[in-house]
Amino acid sequence: MIRKVKAVGPEAAILLLGCAMRLAAIGSRSITYDDAFSIFLAQRPLVEIIRGTAADTMPPLYYFILHAWLYLGQDVIWLRLLSVFFGLLSGLVFYFFVRDLAGRTAAVWSSLFYAISPIHLYHAQDLRMYGLLSLLVCLHWWSAYRIMQKDGRASNHEWGVFLFSAALAFYTHNLAGFSIIAPSVFLILQRRWKLAARLIAVQAAALLLYLPWLIFLPGQIHKIQSAFWTPRPGILEIVQTVIMFSANLPLPGSNLIWGLAFSLLVFSTVLWWLLKKRKQIKLIAYPLVLLLTAPTLLFVISQFMRPVYVQRAFLPASFGYLILIGSCLAESFGQKSSRIPRAAAIGLLLAGLLSARLGFITFITYDQFPRSPFQSLANVLRSRSSELDCILHDNKLSYFPTHFYAPELAQSFLADSPGSINDTFAPASQAAMQIFPVPDVQAASADCNHIAFIVFDKSLIELGGETYHPVWQYLSQHFRGGNKMAVGDIWIYFFERNRP
Repeated sequence: MIRKVKAVGPEAAILLLGCAMRLAAIGSRSITYDDAFSIFLAQRPLVEIIRGTAADTMPPLYYFILHAWLYLGQDVIWLRLLSVFFGLLSGLVFYFFVRDLAGRTAAVWSSLFYAISPIHLYHAQDLRMYGLLSLLVCLHWWSAYRIMQKDGRASNHEWGVFLFSAALAFYTHNLAGFSIIAPSVFLILQRRWKLAARLIAVQAAALLLYLPWLIFLPGQIHKIQSAFWTPRPGILEIVQTVIMFSANLPLPGSNLIWGLAFSLLVFSTVLWWLLKKRKQIKLIAYPLVLLLTAPTLLFVISQFMRPVYVQRAFLPASFGYLILIGSCLAESFGQKSSRIPRAAAIGLLLAGLLSARLGFITFITYDQFPRSPFQSLANVLRSRSSELDCILHDNKLSYFPTHFYAPELAQSFLADSPGSINDTFAPASQAAMQIFPVPDVQAASADCNHIAFIVFDKSLIELGGETYHPVWQYLSQHFRGGNKMAVGDIWIYFFERNRP
């Protein structure tokens, strides 16, 4: 019995560490616009969820699950526990996957880095579909590996997991396919044509199960192409992806420099190890393909069409990176001869831990856009509510989370400029959620004598100051006062209507 306890010691400790880090500040960090969007849509009936997601950019599976979760409670901590659950379950699947692929020691090291990974910690608390996506893709990759090890002679159960994990991933994120195809890409590169054909056939069957949603996909793609803007990826975006895998972004101040340095040290050490093992590339080829497939395909596609290099969609790809890190450390600290010196492995370990520490501190403390202190903002507005007739938000990004924290307050927000890159709240989504913007400041303030205007400091900086903001200009002409209060990086302007 003692031996059994010792055998599971590292795994149990890593699981507890991962759980503790995913629960850190779970109730004190404010939700974001994206979180609030998920909550308000998930609160609606299932038919409205379908309508709302069809007009947006994502399939409905996560919203369906959150809808059911809401029946058990609507507190922020409870809502985030759903993503924590997905994160912990992903960790378990990831451990068993790596143990099958590279052995127990590599699985322990890889799981340790997963447990403290800032990018996975962040998405283990956000109210979006990325934690569920990671779980399903990791399960798909593991089942694919088991099938490959048996040269296709796997059980019906393993083929079923392979099929349905792909189908559910398609219903979770519209870019899931770029990760799902990685095992087939691996087999094609190995020229294992027959097995590759079987895997592709089953993945095509998963796509057929996705067929009911495919009728909405062209409209969602059109919206992404017309309403969302991401830069055409280049060297900067590649470097950002490397930082994201080790320390996540944003990193404020000098932390960005240290995060870049530590992340590049991890990356360069792993790359050095890979080059040393190039003659044994088959041993680490699978995680390498898992790492590179989705980012490479989206990078190339983004050179010829409206960019879709969305780094959050690379969350499953980071599993491949973590496997390479874990395998490198397992070899370096093992009894067999290593391809890199022990000192380099120690440097890799320290750089990985330090970059994770930077990311974790930022995860806990960062309170700037888009993770501004909306809960504090709601408390301030609630304390001044007896003095106010109207609360007007410059845009939906501050309205949604503030409305979640203070639904009893009379708040409104200005509509996005039609056709602009910020015009992302589709009319069908508005109707599904029963949340509508006001067309302009005149309509918002028509019946108001005392109004609070909410605007991000970031918006004022982009305009060149408050005097250049058209809403501030209108309110300063028709109201008096304009006293302001800062809540983090958000400004509240208080106006009182001019008396004749």
